[in-house]
Amino acid sequence: MMNGKSLRAVCALLCCLMLASCGKAPAPAAPESSVPPAAPESVSVPTEEAPAVDEEFARVVEAAAPAAREITAEYGEVIAAFPEAERERLLTAVTALGVPAKLWDYGNSERGIEGWQAIAEFCEAFRRGEDAETAWYWVGAEEAAQYRMTAADGTLSREYRCWKFGDPSPSADSTTVETLSGVKFREDGWIEWSRSPDELPEQERIVPLPKELWGLCEKYVMPVAGDHSNVLTRDWDAENHGDVWWEFVFVSLSSGVGKELSDTYEAVEDAYDTYEVPAADVEGLLTGYFPVTAEELRALPNYRPDTQTYRMQYFQGSGTFVGGDLEVTDKTDHPDGSMTLRVDWVRPDDWSGRYYLTVLPGEDGSWNYLGNRVEPGAGG
Repeated sequence: MMNGKSLRAVCALLCCLMLASCGKAPAPAAPESSVPPAAPESVSVPTEEAPAVDEEFARVVEAAAPAAREITAEYGEVIAAFPEAERERLLTAVTALGVPAKLWDYGNSERGIEGWQAIAEFCEAFRRGEDAETAWYWVGAEEAAQYRMTAADGTLSREYRCWKFGDPSPSADSTTVETLSGVKFREDGWIEWSRSPDELPEQERIVPLPKELWGLCEKYVMPVAGDHSNVLTRDWDAENHGDVWWEFVFVSLSSGVGKELSDTYEAVEDAYDTYEVPAADVEGLLTGYFPVTAEELRALPNYRPDTQTYRMQYFQGSGTFVGGDLEVTDKTDHPDGSMTLRVDWVRPDDWSGRYYLTVLPGEDGSWNYLGNRVEPGAGG
């Protein structure tokens, strides 16, 4: 027999699924403030509630089977990949169970986890040396999963389980359990956990940033944030951009717009991972996004005037900062229509950075980079 809490969860689930089938799923709850309150004294989700929630979560995933089959048939893929609108409806059904959940995909860590307070409470209970347990769920493009952290008798562990859409139980080979050395909730809205005191911790944002900031990092920052481009890690503007490494900016930006060097241009036989790129392509792309001229670009050492080409070398690290995460944590709008994005390089240690990238969006969806400023004392 269900207790009152389980019955309410099932009713909420059925309501959400019925609305989703009519295309009228309730909108996801607005994210909490990006400034987390002090962790409360109470402990998080009681362990005796976890099995019932897991059963209902499995039913939600299984109920997604018709949409999964429909998308598989449409695209001919072996594994279904849900469009974001479908995943939003599924996320709504999961959060109706009253458990922490998130929509997982690359580039959207700013969304955090709805119901993140339970995870923060667990971290505080662990800090006090108390036994506690919490779980959170995520909905991806091809599957859904659960992370469960347990603190018992001084031992901290984390369990991972994965469901394929339409399956009533986790995949047979998906369950893993690992012992952790520690977990903590940080004031910046992230949690970090360690497998060993000698290893660098891993981290995850759990407190959502304001919704107006969602997607800004993926759209404007990541295409030019390669480790070697210096777009973020140097001060520059329209008059002074000598520190920007335009070769790496081109490789990073062209990859961001779907033109990988190896798929688009001819390789140079006598140079490793180097490609001959027509000057018109290089100059057209870079001058379209940055305040740099074709004459300035042709002064680069990799320009070949006899063939009117640039030699561009592929490099690893496009759009990433090694050992951390990039996110836009604030923005300032200016009277001329431009905006300055505050970009934080978040690392699970004391060496991080903060940068102020100014962008001018166009009415047609295009944009221009106008300059960057590095906060004094920032790493990079």
